[in-house]
Order: sequence, then structure tokens, then C-alpha cells
Amino acid sequence: MTTRTIRFIPAPAAALPAEPGVEQVVLDTSWTPTAGDRSDLRSLRPLVAGVLRERNPLAEAMTLVDDWAARAGLVERLEVDGVSHWHRRRIVYWRWLHDRLIWRWVLAALQAERPIERFELGPGEPELGQVLGILAVHEGAAVSIASAPEVGIRPVTGRPDPSRIPFVDRFQARSRRRSLAARTAVLAGRVDRLGRAGGGLLVLTDPTVHQTVTSAGTTGRIDPFLGPVIDALRRTRLNPVVFEFGTRSADDRTWAELQAAGRERALPGSILAETCADPADEVRAAAASIGMAERLAGSLPPLEVDGLDLGLPILAELRTFAGKGIASELRQEARIGRLLDRLRPEAILTINEYSRPEWIIAAHRQGVPITAVQHGIIHPLHAGYILPGRPPSLALVDRTYLFGAYEARLLTGASVYRADEVVVTGAPRLDLYEAHALEPAERASVRAELGVAPGARLVVFSSTSSAAVRRTVIAAAFELILDRPWPGVHLVVKLHPGEDDGAFYPALVEGLARARGFPPRR
Repeated sequence: MTTRTIRFIPAPAAALPAEPGVEQVVLDTSWTPTAGDRSDLRSLRPLVAGVLRERNPLAEAMTLVDDWAARAGLVERLEVDGVSHWHRRRIVYWRWLHDRLIWRWVLAALQAERPIERFELGPGEPELGQVLGILAVHEGAAVSIASAPEVGIRPVTGRPDPSRIPFVDRFQARSRRRSLAARTAVLAGRVDRLGRAGGGLLVLTDPTVHQTVTSAGTTGRIDPFLGPVIDALRRTRLNPVVFEFGTRSADDRTWAELQAAGRERALPGSILAETCADPADEVRAAAASIGMAERLAGSLPPLEVDGLDLGLPILAELRTFAGKGIASELRQEARIGRLLDRLRPEAILTINEYSRPEWIIAAHRQGVPITAVQHGIIHPLHAGYILPGRPPSLALVDRTYLFGAYEARLLTGASVYRADEVVVTGAPRLDLYEAHALEPAERASVRAELGVAPGARLVVFSSTSSAAVRRTVIAAAFELILDRPWPGVHLVVKLHPGEDDGAFYPALVEGLARARGFPPRR
């Protein structure tokens, strides 16, 4: 009997010559084989679709990670000064486990077909590589994982000799340092001026998810979630101060924008490090890091999935977090506290609050109310909102503004929110538009812009920034729903702001149609 090897390859073009007993599984799930393709190539997509017919990775990942955290006492092990840093990590590991559960099930499905003697995998596949590595340890499977090629970097042997740096370069470096110091001084003065004025709402916004929006004949790039709130409050007592994550005053374009008219109440994200740092923070951070590392020492209960302990990589990452990450979060929390002390806002408004607990912690310690606006779908398996318990160490915002009554019932019934902590207000981005149905001319304009034929039905799919989810869950869903012609239907894919160019979707849709013998839908 011929031995069986499973070789994972990124795309059909990467296939090696056919060998007896070697199956080459194509990881590009936009690819659909046709009758003329090589028989030793198989698509990953049907394998994923098969396991997702039987299993629910979102639900199972949440159950597994919460059970493991309870048995391992992770809420307590990650507590610092009365606040647990587990809950942010929980979201990360829920997503981490979701992706690896799918790989575990795919490998089990392959093994169920007939025995496998060897797995082969190239570089650049960390999720699958981790599961294969654990499989090799637990079940003795032969696994070969190629390393990524090393990039040659000339070693730095020490600081450059100033005498060997050209005078012009040294002059420009000194000039740049003086320029940046001047910018910092200007921003410090802006913070103090805003603080002396007092009041106002501090709004936390992320320019990387801003979108180009046309409203009332005006086109601009705004925060689609909080932009309408900012605009509505500009002429009120709560005139917002806007803090922009990820922006740096050292960036010349950012600096120029900060000087523009109407931007007097904007602050770059770098201001925390530039004007709110204190060397004394290092003492507290170091002590917290040592204490957390001690609490995570030794063995923890296994996180077992079909015979594999997937908790080992999580524990390793948690120990890395204790060594470095917690110190960074505590430094940031202290800097935020100083900024709030200087700005003296009446309240803070944000989105994505479950990923920014340092703002919640600092706000609570400064006595500043902090509120959040729902920014996407909330569902019964959203680990950012659906929590297993409410220990005193859990950092929650004071109030969450929700799109509808469904979300309010979910947070107060299936999670730990109290009724007075949620308010149904609708989606702020809907405030950009007048409350009426589109006129026929407006509908025609939208359809024309999208290239929708007269009389065709328009189906819109909203995508995700997660490449792992796109490759597995979304590809499997398209496999199942695009299994027949869609006459008179125009499919539109709305890409996530953080997504790539979207080439995945045309390849998937057109490949499915071509392989199944019908014209691809528009």
C-alpha cells in the first residue's frame, strides 16, 4: 500500500511535480479545481465547508476558552491593582482558538479518510503550523514545516562615531530634534489651554477606520461611528476634544493637519508619550510584571481539543505578556490618567471599548464617566460583549449606546450588563442621512455607480478584515450558497476598511461558476 503524504501549498502554481502517494492541498480557498486540473491537487475549501456543516467554531471556542480560564484561574492570575487584564486577552484567544479549531477539524477529516504518514507545510502559515506542531508532539505524526528565509541585515556593532557622520547630516538631525521638541511644546500648550477651558467631551477615534462619506452634497473622510456625534456637539457645552489613535506629531502631514483651521481641539495619539510620560511608571510596571510572571509559573490545566492541548501556545503567549506586555499597558494607563487630569473632560466617548481597557481603568480612577457606542454587529457569540461573569476586577464602561432593542436584551440577558448601563439610540452614522426613502433618481444613481443592470436584484455582502476568517468561514459559505446560477442578481462585496484590494472575491465567485458550468454572476 502506498504511503500517504499531505503537502499544503499556497496556490496551484506552487505545486511540485506529482509523486505517488502525495496529495497537494491548495490553501488559496478562492481557487476552484476544474476537470482539466491535476488530480493530485485538491482544494482546501470543501474540507472546511465539510467540517463547518457539523461544528460551530465561534461557540466552541468561547466555551473552551471560558472553561479553561475558570479552571486555570486566569482572571485572578492577571489581576493588577484590582483590575484583571484577562478580559482583553480573552477576546484575543477566542479568535486565536476559533482559527485553530478549524485547522484541527480539517486535519482530523483528512486523517479519517485514510492514514497519513507525513504532513508538509511551507513558511508563512502560523495557525496551521502551530496545530501541526502540536499534532506531532501528541500523536507522533511526521511533520515538516519549512522556515521562512532569513533576511540579511548587517549587524550594528555600536553607536556610530559622530566624527564620521557628515556635518550636514549632523546639522539636519539636530534641526529635526529641535523641530520635534517645538511641536511637543505646542501640543503641551494646546492640552493646557483645553484643560483651562474645562468641560467638553473627549472622543477617542481611529483614523485607520475612517471612511469617505458624502452627505448633503459634501464629501469628506470621517469616523463613520462617532463623526456625526462630534459634528452634532461642536456648538454645545460638550464641544468635543478629539484624540486620534495611531497618529504622530513627528509625521509632517499629520502635523500640518493639526495646524489647520477647525483642528484646534484635535490631539495626536503620540501626545501620551510626548507630554504625559513619567520615569516613575517603570517601577510600578516592573513590579506588576514580576508578580504576574510568578502567578503564571508552573503548569496550568490543559485546554484539550480532540486529544490536543491547544492551551500550551496560549500559556506561552501569556507568559510573554507578563514579561513585556503588561508593563506597556500600565505605562499607557498612567499616561492616560495624566492626560485626563490636564484636560478635565466631562466624559469620554469611544467605540471598540473592550479592546481599550486602559482608557476605562484610567477614566474610573480619575472619576471621569466613560461611554461607548456600538460600532458593529453584536451577536450571542461576540466575546467582546458576551461575558461569563462580572467579577469586581472587570473593567466596563459606564454606559453603552446601542443600535436597537435586540442588542439591549442580549447584553442584559445573555451577558452581565445592568439595565441602566445600556441605552438604545440607533446608529449615529444614520444621522448623516435624512429620514426618508431614497428617491427614484437616488436609487438609480447608486445602482449606476455599482454597475447594476436595470431590473437586477442587488445583494450586498459585508466582508471582514480577518484573512483567516475569509479563507475558511467565508470561503465555505460562498461554496455552499453559490452552487447554482443566480439569474438577475448582482453581487456587491463591501470590503472592510482594513482589508486588502478584494481580489479574493472575484477569483472565488468566477472560479465556482466556471467549475460548475454556468456564467459568473455580476
